[in-house]
Amino acid sequence: GKRTDIRPGGAGPRGRSEMQRSAAGGSETQQIIHDVAYDYFGRRVAVCSSDQWIRIYDDSVKTAEWKAHGGSIWRLSWAHPEFGQVLASCSFDRKICIWEERGDTEESTLASNGAWRLARELQDSRDSVNHVTFAPKRWGLLLASCSADRKVRLHEAPDVMDLAGWGLTAEFEADAGKGRAAVAPQCVAWNPSPTEPLMLVIGMSDGSAILWKQQENSDGTVNWVRVLAFDSAPALSKPPRGVTYEPLAHLERIHDLSWAPDMGRSYHLVASASRDRTVKVWAMRHAASPDAAGGAGGEAGGAMWTVQCEAELPHHAQVWRGSGGKG
Repeated sequence: GKRTDIRPGGAGPRGRSEMQRSAAGGSETQQIIHDVAYDYFGRRVAVCSSDQWIRIYDDSVKTAEWKAHGGSIWRLSWAHPEFGQVLASCSFDRKICIWEERGDTEESTLASNGAWRLARELQDSRDSVNHVTFAPKRWGLLLASCSADRKVRLHEAPDVMDLAGWGLTAEFEADAGKGRAAVAPQCVAWNPSPTEPLMLVIGMSDGSAILWKQQENSDGTVNWVRVLAFDSAPALSKPPRGVTYEPLAHLERIHDLSWAPDMGRSYHLVASASRDRTVKVWAMRHAASPDAAGGAGGEAGGAMWTVQCEAELPHHAQVWRGSGGKG
């Protein structure tokens, strides 16, 4: 895990910033920090750790902290600022919490949590919630999560002015019924393209990465279909009789995924960070594209996609996070 000795910019001439000094809540015992999330503008930072607290820093100065869950908090995600100051957290306690900063709270300057208030708890998971992330703003307040119960879930607040009105809109098994009971999703990343349908890449505990997309049916209903699996070593021949070949993006669990912004490229770029001490960069292309060659082909619902590993960046330790710009 990551320890509290983090070094954000703007620490000043006196050495460590308040963010570094107080990340452990003023205690001599250092808590393991599981996630550090910057807001859209890169000025606010939310930190979560194994002590079950969330801490907010503005320009490296702590402005709020509160006990948010009944177990270690794994991940945080900021909503787009168009929807206000909204933060989602997920935890070992099987809950997703939606937090809102309300500027009209009179006691906000006195309480340690500032103006932050719990808007909604989502308790659909039957096991630890490993990851939570907001969709690009064009989809409204849409939240994806994945859990140790092997499920990916989507929650939505149809009325962005009512943060108590969240509902479960989709739920599917991340491994698509492959029957591997010990394999669970670890992280998810949204397709940031403003012109394409909803798509997710899901990183799994066995090192596989799977592309899913939302499909609209002829009767007007929608469902999620598995498109393809990333494969770092595509099989050149059929496996021996009786042996099932499972494509793997990494040799060990995937800790994080980052889908690069749409910059006018004819293909998508996705980075994956793994316990196997590597970061890999993947190019996903439509098969109809003239430069789509090699790589793993699409599965049910996605014969038009291919994916190929374009770069492998070795590290001296397991890689916990990967991040790209907003474009």
